[in-house]
Amino acid sequence: MCGVCGTLRWDGQKISRSQLERMTQSLYHRGPDDEGFYFSESDKPEMGLGFRRLSILDLEAGHQPMRYKDLRIVFNGEIYNFPALKKECESLGHRFETRSDTEVILHLFAEFGEKCLEKLNGMFAFAIWNERKKELFLARDRMGIKPLYYYCDQKKFLFSSEMKSLFQSGEIPLEFDPTAARDFFSYRFVPAPYTLLKNVFKVPPAHSLMVREGKTTQNRYWKLDVSTPALHDFSDCEELLARQIEESVRMQLVSDVPLGAFLSGGVDSSLIAALMAKHVHGKIKTFSIGFEKGTGVDESTYARKVSQHLNTEHYEFRLTEKDLTSADAVLSTMNEPVADPTILPTAILSRFARREVKVVLAGEGGDELFAGYNRYKALLYSQWIQKMPSLLHPLAVPIFQNAGKGETFRAIPNLSPDNWYLLNRDMRPETLSSLLSESGQGTPFHDPYLTHHDFLTQTQPPELLNSILEFERQTALADRLLMKVDMASMSASLEARPPYLDHNVVELAARIPARFKIRRFKGKYILRKIAARYLPPEICWRKKHGFIVPLAKWISAHPPEYIHSLLDESLLDSTGLFQKKSLQELKQKISSAPNGETMALFWPTIVLSAWLQSLKRS
Repeated sequence: MCGVCGTLRWDGQKISRSQLERMTQSLYHRGPDDEGFYFSESDKPEMGLGFRRLSILDLEAGHQPMRYKDLRIVFNGEIYNFPALKKECESLGHRFETRSDTEVILHLFAEFGEKCLEKLNGMFAFAIWNERKKELFLARDRMGIKPLYYYCDQKKFLFSSEMKSLFQSGEIPLEFDPTAARDFFSYRFVPAPYTLLKNVFKVPPAHSLMVREGKTTQNRYWKLDVSTPALHDFSDCEELLARQIEESVRMQLVSDVPLGAFLSGGVDSSLIAALMAKHVHGKIKTFSIGFEKGTGVDESTYARKVSQHLNTEHYEFRLTEKDLTSADAVLSTMNEPVADPTILPTAILSRFARREVKVVLAGEGGDELFAGYNRYKALLYSQWIQKMPSLLHPLAVPIFQNAGKGETFRAIPNLSPDNWYLLNRDMRPETLSSLLSESGQGTPFHDPYLTHHDFLTQTQPPELLNSILEFERQTALADRLLMKVDMASMSASLEARPPYLDHNVVELAARIPARFKIRRFKGKYILRKIAARYLPPEICWRKKHGFIVPLAKWISAHPPEYIHSLLDESLLDSTGLFQKKSLQELKQKISSAPNGETMALFWPTIVLSAWLQSLKRS
């Protein structure tokens, strides 16, 4: 795992080495083991590449930027099927100088061009410069596990693994996008290709970008084929899925350094740990986080049970209120503001695990692929009602609406991809209007980017539940969950691999009917059945919990001065997004009696403030 960056100029101006060194140094935490640079010899266009390395494979010979003929590459990620791809290239006459997956990408690109992306199984963000053609090619993995940002104007194109690194160039204006700001406060993230800033974009998952003669061309190289026939036999589904997940885990064990697993005690991470234990000689190392009473929902007992059952070498960190007070330090490591409070325990767990290993396997994606969250049940209930005779609707609708909490249940049976995110906002429009300035809100008719996502115009899976799961996979999964995990783990120089997000598992999961994902009112039913082959029933069938951070309790434990220091009014005012009076009122409310409503406003505001402060310091 690494950090990559680069600058391409076509205005005749020389690329400053010190500028590229600043951009690269900003990525130090992503790759503390090594660094490298490349500068083209031509005057126009001129290319500079920077690289920081976290050595995982081929520790001695994997230095980057790497060269093959006229190609130069900087690569962040892991390609799990690179041994097979290397053999394919060798059969075509290619010869290799290293054992690294980076060199395999170079040879594949030389042989197949952009089509090489279809062959890669892994998580990646990379850039390839073609010296002869004067072309820059960038690509991001199918699920968006690894981030890749860029900025382009009439003179230059800059890219990096992190938005903060772009700012180290000194050439990026700090101009906020009010439409993206509405997404950020409403949903806690900004969907790709947008960011909170104007003219700074993310390469979307499963996309590539070609920069040629000052022009950029974007291409989507993979998308889920929703026309593939669904699987209708539960036993066949279970067997196929069990084999595919196990194969994904087996492939992701490739490493030349120690690796372990995050273990929460839930079914997702526990199944990953069980499959690791099956394929690893000796004990695997597992890491969990426990919460002192009043700090959060403590699942450490279940994690210990799984560890004992699998005979792992288990490490447990007990999180206290004192640990949560370091939140501002954690938030300052964010490369992009993402207002998911679970980044706090995730970052602390990552730093704890990094003492023992460089790589962990994690359970991210299990809930999103197999309907683990309670809100997904509302979709299945809606589908049930729609299949009932209309005469039964007056009786059935109230029963199902009362089966859960939140807007999604109250909206039964009128749920669709068009209104899904509107029903799952963290902040209502009227609340948001009280915080943001007129310029920060945009026009009254300008909806957030998320409500105009490309998915809404695409062919959707035939089932409502699977349609929404695919919608969230393309949006919240990449830009909230995976972004959070990447920032938390890489801040500790730790590589986190999510086996459930192997594209083969994702494609298979999309063919599994909704009734196999939620059955007997249990989410992730088919995944639980697979886990039951390896784990005790009390682990496989227990109620789902997650990282629940008691923000209001944490805030109330601090003096008002501390709260005021977290919200830097001068910096927030400079964004042009806020009403000055509203920020002062928010401080007073938080200092006196923090509650759910004020925390909904406060948390994304503090995340943004901390991010701005970190930019100022860097």
